[in-house]
Amino acid sequence: MSQSETREDRDKANHTTAMHYAITEQLAIDIIEGRWKPGQSMTLNDIQERFSISRTVAREVAHTLESTHAVIVKKRVGLIAQDLHEWLSLDTQVIRWKLHSNHRRRQLLTLNELRLAVEPIAAADTAIKASIETRALMPVLAMELRKKAKSGNLDEFHRIDVRFHNEILTNSGNELFSALSSLVSIVLVSRVEQGLYPEKPRPEALDAHEQVADAIWKGDADLAKEAMTRIVDEVRASTEQS
Repeated sequence: MSQSETREDRDKANHTTAMHYAITEQLAIDIIEGRWKPGQSMTLNDIQERFSISRTVAREVAHTLESTHAVIVKKRVGLIAQDLHEWLSLDTQVIRWKLHSNHRRRQLLTLNELRLAVEPIAAADTAIKASIETRALMPVLAMELRKKAKSGNLDEFHRIDVRFHNEILTNSGNELFSALSSLVSIVLVSRVEQGLYPEKPRPEALDAHEQVADAIWKGDADLAKEAMTRIVDEVRASTEQS
């Protein structure tokens, strides 16, 4: 096989994958926003005709929707839309679908409530349980956050911010907190993508990140918890006001 043929096959596969994700998201959002009501069915032929896709892609779409409990698939009936309370609420795909729908604000609020319940405790645990290397890293990340904010390099700022929060969750010693790191990353990234993050990071937020980092470095669990609570509570308040 020639190099050009290999590249062509790869481009075709990437296009098929992108199309699969886009169609799956559109159908999921149709259910979320009420255009495809729970209990109503749609066949693979319906999906093929609507989006002008192959049977194989339609099956992949059906499989993805079924894997998140957005639909159930029955022979001779097709895909049957399910009520939102049946969906896998912590699945990252489901969260992304909701954030791209008219349920965005509600989803952000519920995710922020989850963060408020988890991240302060994770910060406290990290201050006590993390390795000396991890604890020493946190003030460095906080310092980099302030530098990037001052220089206006917001892309790097947000990348470091995601890492800051992930380091805390994954080094807390709690495997369930660690498993939630991808959800927190989605929240942080979505705030930026959807214009919900201030153009210039707030000084009080930078101060709070430095206080969390310093408390973790010093092993002060109470202060780490208090400062992280301020960070997440500020996000919750700004979301409620948006």
